[in-house]
Amino acid sequence: MSITQAGLAKALKAGGIKLDPTAITRIEKGERGVGLNEALGIAHVLGCTLDHLLDPVPTPGIEEQVREVTDAVAQIENEIQVLEGHRTLLQNQQMEIEFRARELQDRLRAHAIRLDELREKVERSSPTDG
Repeated sequence: MSITQAGLAKALKAGGIKLDPTAITRIEKGERGVGLNEALGIAHVLGCTLDHLLDPVPTPGIEEQVREVTDAVAQIENEIQVLEGHRTLLQNQQMEIEFRARELQDRLRAHAIRLDELREKVERSSPTDG
């Protein structure tokens, strides 16, 4: 849709929004902010949505950049899954090692007790010097 600044100002005024052509020029140059009611009115007069009005023109090559970033994210997610798998494996191995260490400590205590019992038995059975 092609409309002059004066035509836009007139159409906005008919909708109850006071915005003169000079203000429209300043908005276009980025020298003046736009209120929500003004933005909605401009979108209505131009026959578009507010999203369309606010959405900048796509940068050339943006699709390729989006594809590259999407691929990078997918690769990172895959690497995270692999690392999580390694972590789970290491946690399982750690639990096995801790279990085995407790088992060996229990066996060591049992042997130490048995050794003490045997020493006592030897001491009781050997003749005392006297």
